[in-house]
Amino acid sequence: SSPTARDREDHFDVRADHNLGPADDLAFRYSFADRALYEPFTGPQFAAIPGFGDNVPRRAQNAMASETHAFAPNLLNELRLGFDRVSAGVYQEDLGRDGNAAVSLPRASANPRDTGLSLINITGFSPLGDEYNNPQHSATTVYQVTDSITAARGRHLLKAGFDLRWLRQNAWRDVLAMGYLDFLGVTGNALEELLLGIPSVTGVARADNAQHLRTESQYAFVEDAWRVRPGLTLSAGLRYEYNAPPVDAFDRANVYDPATQSLVRVGANVIPRGGFQPDRNNWAPRIGFAWNPGRKGTLLRAGYGIYYDQGSLATGEGLYFNAPYYVSKLYYSFAQYPLSLSDPFPSNYPLALPSTALAFQRDLRSAYAQQWNVSVQREVGRGRTVEVAYAGSK
Repeated sequence: SSPTARDREDHFDVRADHNLGPADDLAFRYSFADRALYEPFTGPQFAAIPGFGDNVPRRAQNAMASETHAFAPNLLNELRLGFDRVSAGVYQEDLGRDGNAAVSLPRASANPRDTGLSLINITGFSPLGDEYNNPQHSATTVYQVTDSITAARGRHLLKAGFDLRWLRQNAWRDVLAMGYLDFLGVTGNALEELLLGIPSVTGVARADNAQHLRTESQYAFVEDAWRVRPGLTLSAGLRYEYNAPPVDAFDRANVYDPATQSLVRVGANVIPRGGFQPDRNNWAPRIGFAWNPGRKGTLLRAGYGIYYDQGSLATGEGLYFNAPYYVSKLYYSFAQYPLSLSDPFPSNYPLALPSTALAFQRDLRSAYAQQWNVSVQREVGRGRTVEVAYAGSK
């Protein structure tokens, strides 16, 4: 099959600059982007036939206001205020149509947005049904204040500043809410099992885990570029980064506590609100130099730095996938209790199913990378340059 994909994008930018006087400039910018994407196929492990694609709407807005002030010819300050909001969703193509009822399968979820057909996997054939990670939607907002000051003093160019951010995300993600049925061919023929209505394995989740994530970030830096002599410049800096563990605005989340082997509400007993302790040790040094060793047309450069990951909200979503707000169940057929299409997600399943549980490493550290490089650049004849460089990371 070769269905038609559709993708529409609209965007615009507005900017205004205003000069307040010889030493002050104001600037304002607003950017807007709107996208409507239809994907006929949702992924290689999902349905390869038409009818089970998804719609991916996305709207992004960004605004910035800045004020630049020259205190003196060699002293400049820039203040910026920022706002960023991204609203995005992924919805099944057949949203609003009860695909399960059309083939006499029971609804896996009573939520009206979880309509469609449960994903049906048949070994050796294309799956049928909707991707089980959908539907989902999130709206993420960031407020930001930054300030940096630059000063030129003799052979030194000094710069320092800070960056403060407040992040909030409201979302819902109905992962596995429509369920799935697997016909694995344990009898030798998966299609035969489908026609007999005997799935090998089924799974479904009950999701009542609306996300209300809140966090903040604080960054500060100082750096100096020192021209030691005409052919040698040294640069050094230090940056500090702190990303607070994301928390639920209402502490409506549980995490697994290995000490008690049970689910414990966040913010209670020894469980932090975000599930793990803050990492306040994120120091990032930077150092480098550029040197002309005295030979005309030769330049040697080198640098080293530590860089921290700033994915502040991704880890926090782990708060929302524990009971009783999110319960995932897995069922399998056995001789005394074969599953059936009339009741693929049985409420009276005779075996005790272990609960799923998600835990955080209590002293979880921020991810970081070390990067370094060295290069030699040399002029060769008129208008030609040769460079040899080495770069590494860890």
